[in-house]
Amino acid sequence: MKSVLALVALGVAMSVAAPAFAEKPPENTSKADCQKRQDWEWDISQDKCVEQSPGG
Repeated sequence: MKSVLALVALGVAMSVAAPAFAEKPPENTSKADCQKRQDWEWDISQDKCVEQSPGG
């Protein structure tokens, strides 16, 4: 029973910590650098690099 609780606690801890380690573009990313990054695109309206939406 203790090992099950430990695994559940580990799962919860990982799910909370995972977004902190997600890939984020550098603060001062140029348009050219943004276009080289996979799953990121240059948003003209915001004038910054943003993560592509799942739909395309």
